This record gives sequence, C-alpha cells and structure tokens, in this order.
Amino acid sequence: MPVRRAAAADIPVMAAVLAASFGPDRLFQVMFPFQQQHPEDFERALRESLWLSWYNYRKVLMVSYEVESDGVETVSQQDGYADDERQALLPSPRPTGKSTVRGPGHTITGIAEWERAGEGSFRVHRLWGRWDPRLLIKPILSTYYRLRRLILFPNKAAVRPTAENPRPLTYWALGALLLPFSTQFMDAPHRLTHWSLEILAVHPTFQGRGYGRELVEYGLEHLARRDPVTGADLPACVMAAAGKEEFYRKCGFKELVGYVSEAEDGKGGENPLRRNGVGGGAVLWTR
Repeated sequence: MPVRRAAAADIPVMAAVLAASFGPDRLFQVMFPFQQQHPEDFERALRESLWLSWYNYRKVLMVSYEVESDGVETVSQQDGYADDERQALLPSPRPTGKSTVRGPGHTITGIAEWERAGEGSFRVHRLWGRWDPRLLIKPILSTYYRLRRLILFPNKAAVRPTAENPRPLTYWALGALLLPFSTQFMDAPHRLTHWSLEILAVHPTFQGRGYGRELVEYGLEHLARRDPVTGADLPACVMAAAGKEEFYRKCGFKELVGYVSEAEDGKGGENPLRRNGVGGGAVLWTR
C-alpha cells in the first residue's frame, strides 16, 4: 500500500475521492444539501479547496495508491516525492462524486492533507522567505474563486439562506466559525509548533483495506517525527469525525483532549456543529 506526495495533476482525482468519501458525512450533508442534484458543483468546491491547499506552502498533500495487478509501478518516485512531470490521472468526463480514480498503471485510493503550524512553517517547501512572490498565489486564487462563486457561478450544491436560516453553515465559512471553539484544545505551550492532519479520505471502494492507516502513519513518520523544517520530532493533532476516535488512537494519536462539537457557546457565538446537529470533532494529539 504505497503512499507518495501528491502532484498537481492528481488534484481532479483527489477531488473525486473526497466527494465520494465525504458526500454521505453529516457535516457535508449540512453544507452541501443539494450535492446529489448538482454533483459537478460539489466536486468543484472540493477541487478548488485542494488547489488552495496546493498553493498553501504550510501544507503537504499525499495520496495512497494501488498498483495494477501486473505489479509495474509507473509513478516516478524519489525519497517519497512524486514526479510532477508524470502523466495526469484523469477523472471521468462528467464528475458524479464517484469519478474514476484510475490512472496509468495505478489507482489513487485515498488522500491526506497535513498542515504545519508554528514558527518557520512557511519554510516547509523551502521558500526563499516571507517575501517570496509565490506566497501571493493562494490569496489571489482565493479571491478569484470567491468572486466567481458569488457573482458568476453560484455553487448549486451548497446550502442556501432561507427565512428560517438566514446565515447557514457553509463550506467556505467553516474554518473561521470553528476556530473559537477549537483553540482551547490547541493552546498548550508544547503544542504551538505542530503538524495537523486536516483531511483524511479513502474512496469507498477501497475502505477497510488499510489505506487510511497507511496515509496517517506515513505522514507521522515523514513529517511529524522528522519535521522538514527543523528535523525535530513534533506533536501532531487531528480533529476526528464522529466514531473515528479509536481509529486515530490506533494510528498514534493517543491523547484525546476534547470535542469541538461539545464546546459551549460563548464569545465565539453559537457552536455551528451543535446548532446543525453534527457530532464528533474529537481533538486528538500524539502527545
């Protein structure tokens, strides 16, 4: 069950994996209640998010894959890094949330997104410094996506304001809305510099075969335990979906410090998970 760093050409397929894996999840049902009627828009939102992560130089994207039965691996690798020059893996012509994940000689089975927090995090990809012009790509692209979504092409799969719910929980506001309820689980001094597993998804066709665990363990070994910035062994955290706590404990996230979904309303307003009947949100740390 090999794992490698993702390449830009993987992103359409990664979005298809996310759509198939996350579509039935309660939180994504809240944010995208019309995903069945508009699967292309649902997949587009995930694809755009992955592009923003690609240009977020604090983040690392990884994929697991399955080699075809002849055993010939067509992906060029060196020290776990994918070759961006390889042939693209193409999703089906019309995204459905269950797009093909087959590529030349292998199949992408799952994805993971890791983020580095703390001092020096912008150097994960060895950028020149805080004034590197490449750091402008993400904010420019984010602004473009936002204007396109608000003015030209509204996402038809997403939740819409109603008289009963004038400010619904949206995919694009989720991070900011959850921040006041999650920071209490992140502020221990020894955890200020850490790695965070932001996304873990395995295509339903390949679930139960160990790909998720392999993605987690590979990330912990190649990022948290050997931080590419400092070389230090850093703590890592994850916010688990409902019922996934035991899985992450087995992968090395031994310490459960609380549940975001159970955090009390306060200065941050009303807890968006509680308000929408979404459970889970367990925050677990390796230490």
